[in-house]
Formats: sequence, C-alpha cells, structure tokens
Amino acid sequence: MAIWADPPLLIGDVAGGMGETALRRLIASKQAPALPTTTTIHVQGTPGAVALVGVGGSEIAEAFTFDAESGGAVPGVVAGHPLVLEGAAISAAQMHMGAASLRLDTGTSARLADAPEFDFGDELELSFWLWPDAISGAGNLVSKPGAWTLEQLGDGTVRATVGSGVTLSTSVALDPEQWNMVSLLIRGGQARLNVNGESVAAAAGPLAATTSDIVVGGGYSGYLDDLALRSAAGGLSLFCLDGVDAAGQVVLDANG
Repeated sequence: MAIWADPPLLIGDVAGGMGETALRRLIASKQAPALPTTTTIHVQGTPGAVALVGVGGSEIAEAFTFDAESGGAVPGVVAGHPLVLEGAAISAAQMHMGAASLRLDTGTSARLADAPEFDFGDELELSFWLWPDAISGAGNLVSKPGAWTLEQLGDGTVRATVGSGVTLSTSVALDPEQWNMVSLLIRGGQARLNVNGESVAAAAGPLAATTSDIVVGGGYSGYLDDLALRSAAGGLSLFCLDGVDAAGQVVLDANG
C-alpha cells in the first residue's frame, strides 16, 4: 500500500499494529507478510487534509523484517531467500517495526544471492528504512552492482545510480540517530528517488541484466530495517480520501 499525504497524516493498520507518518510525496509502507483480505485502516490528520491511497498489483520478490536469524542468515518473509550475514548482525537495540533490525558497521555487510526473480528489467521498486549513526563518511546502502546502487554520501545525502550513467541525489541529508525512509522506483523509462519525502527523478533506460548478488551495507554505519524488493510492473490504483472530520480522524475499510 502506498500513501501520499499533504499535510502529513498518520496511517495505521489497527489489527496489525502498523503505523506510519506520511509526508508529502512520501510512499509510506510497512513491509510484512500479506495483509488479510479485509483490514481496517485509521487515517488521522488536519481537518480538510487530502490523502491518496494506492493499491497496486506489484509483486514482491523478497522482503526482510530482520526479526530472526537462522544459521548466519536472515530468511526472506516472501520466498525464504537467505540474506547471508557478512559481519552484520541482528540487533534489538533499534528497530523500525517488529523486534529487531540489521546492524551494520563500516566493515560489515550482508549478501543476497542472485536469483531469476531479482532481474527486474525496467520495473523496480526498492524500499527500506535507515537509522544511521553520526554520519562521518560514504558507504553502500543496498546495491546490485552493474544494475543499480543506493549509497550514502559523505555529507549524509543519498545517491542512486541506475545502469552505468544515470544518477539521482537528494539535497536533504539523512537524519542521524533516527529512522529515515528511502525508496527507489524505476518505471516507464524514469527513475525516482525518495528520501524522507523529498523526491527527485531522471530519465532511465532498462536495468542491465546482471548476475551480481545484492549487497546490503559496506561502509555504512547504523541500522537498516524493512527491506523490500518488488517488481513495479503491476501499476497502482489510487483512491482519494478528502474528508478528515473535525476530530481529525476518519476510519476506512478495505470494502470501501
């Protein structure tokens, strides 16, 4: 589910305990196993606020909530692909949601072996949450070398590289020692990078078909949580919510 809101709204799935703050142009999502067919969602915000709720047919290739480790790897919650820990560790010291997150230091990383479902062609949606330590240098966040890369620069901003030459950078820096939302969407010949609500876009051709593994971390110091990789080919159906009541709340359900 994707939420765009202006002014910011609080969105949460009551039964699942989910809750996100949706900023302008920010895709707010909580990656977890599939929601039930019918779910109640609370939207709370300023009277008169407008939110767009998107229900998409995109297929999740794999996702990681980092709540458990098995044999030196974190199993994916969708297809069970193991994210092998290479010095990185599961930690309960910080978490975006759930019981734990992935702790990364400058010399540690994790690796997801290449698989056919990670060849996204020209349709990719990648999202994750970051809790960086005090920012003191550049480092890899998540990458599939030769196809796409997301990295933290020395000034705390995030840069996405798509293919061999297309780069996108936001002007807003990551906030240290708190959770930041990062997403990269590639669809219809365009790449869009979102960092904490700031969105930048650039033309981009099809992603290169590579057999390289997906690498998480490597120079980055902090926590990472709720990593999801999706095919963006399914499209998105949008519903406009525009009647937040005088109490600042409206309750919706999946039946309309």
